[in-house]
Amino acid sequence: MNRKVKYGIGIIAIMIFCFIYSNVDKMSDMYENKLDNSQYITVQVNEEHAVEQRFHAAEEKVSGIALKIMLQNVPTKGELVYSLKDAQGKELTQGSLDVNEIKSGRVCKIRFEKEVQVEKGEELSLNLTTSKVEEGKAICLYYEPVKKGGTDLVISDESVEGSLILRTFTHRFDVETFVVVLGFVIYIGLFMKVLYKLFS
Repeated sequence: MNRKVKYGIGIIAIMIFCFIYSNVDKMSDMYENKLDNSQYITVQVNEEHAVEQRFHAAEEKVSGIALKIMLQNVPTKGELVYSLKDAQGKELTQGSLDVNEIKSGRVCKIRFEKEVQVEKGEELSLNLTTSKVEEGKAICLYYEPVKKGGTDLVISDESVEGSLILRTFTHRFDVETFVVVLGFVIYIGLFMKVLYKLFS
């Protein structure tokens, strides 16, 4: 096979690999993310004490959310129930996360069944409550006592100074990741070429 053809096929294969690898969950912080984890505060969420976080969409679609959650007394039954609404109160998506899928003290990723189409900068609200959690046990959410601009945290119908440890994510092609992956592949290719010349 002609050397130019081989190089051409190789370059196309590399570009396809980099393109596929660069389709990632692009995260957007809905909190300041400037404090140490030890300064975070936990709040219990249940049917009587719902939590609402208002924020503005970072992109034109939302594939899911990520929340930092703690399990108090480690419940084995129950769900964290979520609902995403627009500024007019229209429900855009809803669902639940079983307690057995939660790793206490860790950030839990929740992917929506269907991506939500919104306007970039549109005001949204994430409403959180629980269902069927065992008595004496609880699901708690972390928030930092610093309010990010353009957000509002409401706990039990009362405004609170702070923001939930919340990220939204969008599954899409990311140019930055593409450039990094392509650069890494080129570096490995050149490194292997140098080694081949040294030992041939």
